[in-house]
Amino acid sequence: MHVKTLDRENLKFEYDLYAQRNFPWKDVVDPPFGGAWCVLHPGQTSAPHNHDEKEVFIIVKGKGLARGDEKTREVTTGDVIYFTPFTEHCITNIGEEPLEFFSLWWDGQPQNNENEMEYQI
Repeated sequence: MHVKTLDRENLKFEYDLYAQRNFPWKDVVDPPFGGAWCVLHPGQTSAPHNHDEKEVFIIVKGKGLARGDEKTREVTTGDVIYFTPFTEHCITNIGEEPLEFFSLWWDGQPQNNENEMEYQI
């Protein structure tokens, strides 16, 4: 087992937010996706951008406004946001505490789609 702890004192500033890249993980794992802890301080907005990968934000703490597909939606702890490839997207912290989320991005085809299960909410 390997454990990487979020190091808030050494986050790097990129895409106009503070981040700690976790995947790929040097000398541990090189998965078919990238991943990073992201922290936005109150009032901050991440840099609007797009790319050819699919991307998910998993909101862990705080609340914000997510923008993508020319739509804006308030998001909070427990929300998962999916951005399709080439969609310009960003997120703004509208709360009074840091907004923390985990970002995952990947390209290619779904994995193990023959065993996928559908859940309706």
